[in-house]
Amino acid sequence: MKKNLLLRLCLIMTVLLSLYSCIHEEIISSSDPSTEYINKSLWKEDETYIKNVMQVYFENEAEIKKANGIPFWNYATTVETFDERFLMVPVVSNNKVVSVLQVPRRGSKIYFYYTYYPEHISFFQALVFGKHKKAITRETLPLQNL
Repeated sequence: MKKNLLLRLCLIMTVLLSLYSCIHEEIISSSDPSTEYINKSLWKEDETYIKNVMQVYFENEAEIKKANGIPFWNYATTVETFDERFLMVPVVSNNKVVSVLQVPRRGSKIYFYYTYYPEHISFFQALVFGKHKKAITRETLPLQNL
């Protein structure tokens, strides 16, 4: 009887430990926004340009003066200039956009600038952390008696 109870307790502990480690690993891997690029911007601009800028950033990360926070590459936007000349990336710290990384291209060189314009910060704050709601259209409204 005691052996059977001990065996069941060990089995339950093993299952709980494996579930905890899987959940813990998923939380850790999803908390780092710089590991994988998934476009979450409102516009579907030139993703290859964004990936190329990311590659240059990570290759030269030691030389680039850093601001407080982490660039959220998923929300990078070319701000409706689809000719690979300009890119903006929100920089986030403690679930708040603290600055914007601007990446202009001049010739064959790109430059990284951290800016603190309130308009840009509030735009990305609403984009990244705002509660987005689905728009109601005539097709989604329930039929009314006319």
